[in-house]
Amino acid sequence: MLARSLGVQDIVIMINKMDEETIDWSQKRYEQMKKKLHPFLLENCGYEEKNIHYIPYSAITGENMQEMSKNPKSTWYTGPTFFDLLDQLPAPEREADGPVRIPVLDKFKDGGSLYVFGKVESGTIVHSSKLTLVPSGDSITIHAIYDDADKRIPYAKPGEGVKLHIKGIEDDYVNRGDMICSNYSFPYVCNEFEAEIQVTDLPEHKAIMSTGYTCVIHLHAAMEEVYIKEVKCKNLVDCFK
Repeated sequence: MLARSLGVQDIVIMINKMDEETIDWSQKRYEQMKKKLHPFLLENCGYEEKNIHYIPYSAITGENMQEMSKNPKSTWYTGPTFFDLLDQLPAPEREADGPVRIPVLDKFKDGGSLYVFGKVESGTIVHSSKLTLVPSGDSITIHAIYDDADKRIPYAKPGEGVKLHIKGIEDDYVNRGDMICSNYSFPYVCNEFEAEIQVTDLPEHKAIMSTGYTCVIHLHAAMEEVYIKEVKCKNLVDCFK
């Protein structure tokens, strides 16, 4: 449910311990597990049939992870291995030509140089890119770009985690949750917004979500206290009536 609420479109269910001696690659047991889980994924989580994938495998032996199982009792499974399935799934759409959007996850200073960590959500950054940090509005320059392996790279595109050596600002003015943006396009700044919320659990002392409900919102790396000003509808069908 958490994965679905975060926008994960495809889900792969790895049914483990198929090599266990009481299971011994039983197709009947595999189908039983699918039958129990499938309605929950469809009805409770909102996944579509085409986006749910199942693979029987063994974590100890690695069967059906990278290579197909050679056990003669597993020949009933004719689907892909886990890695093959990942290669077949469509990649999410990325706006490489869109405005730069990099939420700041963390920062540190080393030898007088300021580094920030983030993930490129939109746009493409290159060495010497001149960008803007919001909400402060300070101008910054990308002096160097490093990938997850701490290797210096010439550019980074959407979906890539990066470490940036930036200049033009002191570390005191950079905060977790800030956004690095293109100079020609800033994200909207607002105090109120409408949101679709999927409620998965509520604390016992605040078990009813209604007008005036206070909570904390996590948005990328930002974390802020918010309250519900108005509950407009309790399901999407009511919203569009």
